[in-house]
Amino acid sequence: MIDSHCHLEFRHFDKNREKVIRESKKRIKGIIDSCARIKTADMVLELHEKHPKFIFPSLGLHPKQAVKVSETEVDEYKGFIEKNRKKHSRGRRGGSRLLSCQKTKRKAEK
Repeated sequence: MIDSHCHLEFRHFDKNREKVIRESKKRIKGIIDSCARIKTADMVLELHEKHPKFIFPSLGLHPKQAVKVSETEVDEYKGFIEKNRKKHSRGRRGGSRLLSCQKTKRKAEK
């Protein structure tokens, strides 16, 4: 069994993140860490590098976050995702979703 959607990068894990991972390894085979914010993508990849056979990153942007960032930030993040594509999966929060949220944001601003 795996945890198919969690957020180990969230700050409420700061004090006990490694303990949570250690305990999780006793119960499940792996974790998909679903990054939802640009500012936490590096940490998600770092967790994967530290636990490469247990934590599997999925990089994207939550729709609520997508409307809070500029098109430039989205483009830079898409470049980051592409640059690191061998380290992660891309799911429903991936590239096409980024574009969709940005288009919705632009329409709302008009």
